Amino acid sequence: MQTTIRITAVQLLGGIDHHHVIALRWSSEDTDETEDSTVEEVMEWLGRGPHVAWVGERNQVAALQVVHGPHSSWLQANRVGELSRDLLDLPRRRLSPRVDALLQRR
Repeated sequence: MQTTIRITAVQLLGGIDHHHVIALRWSSEDTDETEDSTVEEVMEWLGRGPHVAWVGERNQVAALQVVHGPHSSWLQANRVGELSRDLLDLPRRRLSPRVDALLQRR
């Protein structure tokens, strides 16, 4: 069963590019639940799909995808087949203490 979430905010660390996004706030399309997750958690969740994570309003949606660079992987929005800045345009937030604890273990 496909699960869909909408990304509503991001937390960055050490810069302003996609690879600096360390955590995401999301809302479930199915349950209206809102949670915070690390980027690694969302990448693993997408890999266990079929799942969809999107950014934006319904009429201008951009799906999240995992982008693999030479030294790391990150999440980036894809709008109509092209990578976009939609994820970076979301509100910046300091997310839940649970996320801080997970990040300290890295």
